[in-house]
Amino acid sequence: MDFKATVEHRVRDGSYIDPDKGAVTVNAYWAEFCGRRQVKDTTAYRDEKSYIRHLKPSIGHKPLGNVVAADLERIAHTMTTGGLTAATFWAVANSLKAMFRQAVKDKAIAHSPFASAVLPKLPPKMVDETELPTFPDIDRIARGMKPQNAVGIWLMAGCGLRIGEAMGVREGDFRLVGGTRVLRVRRQVQKVRSTDGKLRPALVALKHRQEGEWRDVPVPGIVWDHVQWHVRRFGTAEDGRLLRTSTGDLMTPDWYREDWYKAVPRVGTGPTLASTARWSPHALRRYFATTCLLNGLPLLSVSRWLGHGSITETADTYGHLTPDAVDTAVSVLDLAMVA
Repeated sequence: MDFKATVEHRVRDGSYIDPDKGAVTVNAYWAEFCGRRQVKDTTAYRDEKSYIRHLKPSIGHKPLGNVVAADLERIAHTMTTGGLTAATFWAVANSLKAMFRQAVKDKAIAHSPFASAVLPKLPPKMVDETELPTFPDIDRIARGMKPQNAVGIWLMAGCGLRIGEAMGVREGDFRLVGGTRVLRVRRQVQKVRSTDGKLRPALVALKHRQEGEWRDVPVPGIVWDHVQWHVRRFGTAEDGRLLRTSTGDLMTPDWYREDWYKAVPRVGTGPTLASTARWSPHALRRYFATTCLLNGLPLLSVSRWLGHGSITETADTYGHLTPDAVDTAVSVLDLAMVA
């Protein structure tokens, strides 16, 4: 079969690779890839910084089709021997992996170099509940925060909210449903790129959700008490938001973390203080999930309250905390399988 016929055959069966597309540099294809993918502005900003720092120096100049598994392995080795974790490597590499996956779809390359690369494995996702703050720890952290910010601690620990979601809660989002108070989580605060090219805080759709979608979460009495106290003491922003800056503007997660990391070291001494060094505000959301599951609440319900993309995500992270059902299973099967 001559060259022309071979090309025509490969075009028909879908195996044709365009040599011109594979000849462009990684830098050029990365710019084109970033220009068409749909991600949040904060994600795009983070990925671009990571690409420039960790990836561009080693493979940016290479033709796309010439990048091989060994290139990725060298990047991973450089990062991990330089003191970075496997999780940090993958935080950088996942966007590059998506780029090569797109390049395969675009017929620019036949296979992604990630397919054969031997790369660091991520640590298990499972949460170690013994490393999380206790209720007394959480109470002390809340007391160590600026008083006008303390309500965010209770929204995260008592309702399982992400930090950006807590920043967007309004007084009017709380309501009674059949005698039970619930919080309708509608929005989160994130930085988005404004017309001047700078990242500025804005209220945006929830993670894994489209604009206008929401979820309801139960509100414990202690959380409602703190919300009411906050409103009596500090009022709300013009739109009803509980948390805001001194000028009434959107409170961003970064600003809130500054207060958090000042309060956390005050939570104890000795072993307790050593544990606090590993806590971020996300530990409060994990406290919520582990408390629910260790006390027998259904995994599906907890997954919905957390707003996970799927129950698989919840099971991978928290499934080991669900009560052991072995004894129950034996009893059920013995009754069902009576001859």
